[in-house]
Amino acid sequence: GFIERMTTGGETHLPPISKFIPPDFKFNCEFDNAKTPAKSTHPDDEGELIINYFKSEAFMKIINEEK
Repeated sequence: GFIERMTTGGETHLPPISKFIPPDFKFNCEFDNAKTPAKSTHPDDEGELIINYFKSEAFMKIINEEK
């Protein structure tokens, strides 16, 4: 299984989709955007917004109603 493949003694398997790709298939394309990380369109403080939501009274009210 998965754990076995992740260990040094595990046998490496190709993903199932490889069965559908012809052996003589060639892909000639360069991915310049893969070399540099993508810039996020989200603000830098999005993590703080998420944390503050889980600490908010509105969220606590929802949690307390479920109990």
